Amino acid sequence: MEKGTKRLYFIFTLIFSLAGGILLLITDFGGYYWYSYNGPSYGWVYISAGASVGGWFGFFAVASLLFFCSIVSLNVILRLEDIEFMKINEEQLIKWGIIFGYIVGTICILGAIILVIVANTQDVAWVDVWLDVGFFGGLIGSGITVFLFKFYQYKLQKEK
Repeated sequence: MEKGTKRLYFIFTLIFSLAGGILLLITDFGGYYWYSYNGPSYGWVYISAGASVGGWFGFFAVASLLFFCSIVSLNVILRLEDIEFMKINEEQLIKWGIIFGYIVGTICILGAIILVIVANTQDVAWVDVWLDVGFFGGLIGSGITVFLFKFYQYKLQKEK
């Protein structure tokens, strides 16, 4: 694969994995509005890294998987410039990046399902549940990261 094309793949992977991890950490994941039909109480519940200390650790753990993918991308970019960043096999790092990307996407989808189930137990209408930037950032960031890593793997296998 051409050096410039390879660099471009991993620059995009770096951007999307970093953006997905950062969006998971600094924005809301989702939430729902609730109303009391018996009295004047109403409000909203949201899920984000800043909602609780336990939530922060959970979101940081998931975001760190995307940050690992960005480190993998940075490692490949630096190797193209003949700078040795990590002495681990590039193909092994990319395999771990794909696995971690799948894990983040799965956790985002499961988190959305759990949010809907919890909202449903609170008798919340479907229109009052929302998924926010953290969900879409994590899901899209991990999806594009996995796609680009898999595409690069495909190109490598095709060249061999």
